Formats: sequence, C-alpha cells, structure tokens
Amino acid sequence: MLTSSTFFERKFASSSAKVVFDFDDAIWLPNVSSGNKALQMLKNPSKTEEIISCADMVFAGNEHLADYASEFCSDVKIIPTTIDTDYHKLRNQNTSNRICIGLDGNRNY
Repeated sequence: MLTSSTFFERKFASSSAKVVFDFDDAIWLPNVSSGNKALQMLKNPSKTEEIISCADMVFAGNEHLADYASEFCSDVKIIPTTIDTDYHKLRNQNTSNRICIGLDGNRNY
C-alpha cells in the first residue's frame, strides 16, 4: 500500500489473475504514527475498501478485520496473525548456551 492509487490492483482484478489480499491491521483507519508523518500524503484509508472489493479472497488477521472485509468481499477467511499459546506448547527446552532465532527444518539459526 505504498501509493494512494489502486491502479495495479484494478488491473489484476480485470485480468484472469486471482487477487488475494492479506491484512492484519486496521489499515482503513486514517491514523498516522508520528514516525510516519512525513509520508502521510501517501496514505489513503479508503484504498483498503477498494482493494478488498477487487479481491477474489481476503485473509484477515482476526474477526474484527474479517467483519470489515466481509462488507466488500464475499470470500473472507480468518488466519490469525498471533500464536495461540494454548495450542502451541513448548516441547523441548533448549538447555545449551546457543540462542535459536529461527528454525528451518532441522537447522537452527
């Protein structure tokens, strides 16, 4: 959402390509953080509605976002963006002095 235009999204939607939009923040709200004030003119909160309207499917990070997206797209799925710590439990505690930043298959980084 770097530009305030939906030119490219509308072009994709008018082609045979499938458009899937994924979002996990209330980006349709006109809020701008103090760190982003200089780029405020690029933010177009209504662009979110336009992109969702062009989408064939939307992935929303929570129920609140899904409710908003459902106003503009009939195929909305909730894909939580946070980890359910009741479901995902730590199995093995790392007892070495090495810190595991990420896990890719069987390799630690």
